[in-house]
Amino acid sequence: MKKILLIFFTLMFLIASMATANALTLSIPDTTGYIGKTVTIPVKIENASNVGSIELVILYNDSLLNVKKVEKGSLVKGLITYNTSEAGMIAVNLVDSNGINGDGEIIKITFDILATTEGNTSLVIQNAKAYDVDTYTDLPIDTTTGTLTISTSSSTNQTPGFEIITFISAFTLLAILLVLKRR
Repeated sequence: MKKILLIFFTLMFLIASMATANALTLSIPDTTGYIGKTVTIPVKIENASNVGSIELVILYNDSLLNVKKVEKGSLVKGLITYNTSEAGMIAVNLVDSNGINGDGEIIKITFDILATTEGNTSLVIQNAKAYDVDTYTDLPIDTTTGTLTISTSSSTNQTPGFEIITFISAFTLLAILLVLKRR
């Protein structure tokens, strides 16, 4: 009897390990956006194999962000529906009759940044469910929360006053050409 129990628990452990190893991962990468601008944030999937449909909810801070649009990512060839009627929440459903396979973007969310000061806000995936395209069985899912860092300026590589220097240089060159033309 002990051998049978040992074999049973060993098999259960192996099955549980295989299910966890092959779990889908839905993640939102950490992103930077700028005050008063828009930012597009992807939701990515890893280890997808014959995923026929996905349901998920994304929570966000509606005092800092406003949903502008939600569109399917490059990995999805099927249909997408979404609902943003409840503030701070996006409910998304994806269906792909050919199955979603591989790693990549499943959706892209474009937000208007309403924040007036720098800071961070979380984007949380909640209530995620996925189903196999052939068997309609539940697929195990892991999720990873993303952070949006909100900054004041996107022009960090440009020298301050560059436009003014260019204008003065062009104006000076034009004045020199006019003086030379009159001679």
